[in-house]
Amino acid sequence: MRKSMESFFSSVFSLGVLIAVAGGVVMFAVFFYAIIVGGAEGGKMVVSMQKVYFPYFIKIASIAIFSGAVAMYAANSHALSLKTDKEEVEEVKAKTC
Repeated sequence: MRKSMESFFSSVFSLGVLIAVAGGVVMFAVFFYAIIVGGAEGGKMVVSMQKVYFPYFIKIASIAIFSGAVAMYAANSHALSLKTDKEEVEEVKAKTC
């Protein structure tokens, strides 16, 4: 059960990050195009993109971060703990001695 939960939330995390990054690329492309077009037309395009689509990309990124945290805790692998570092040091000491 725990392994399938970890797999599911890892998949949600991966997909969410992919969508959020793709959204950032789309926003960059729109900003770049708006600079080329310029004037009121470019300004309207950027403002509408920012008000309509950008909040969805933020929400997707937030869901992805939450699912990544759940996946990390389901896998019982805490990235910021010193436990894994201590185990690695002990393994190296055991191999060298």
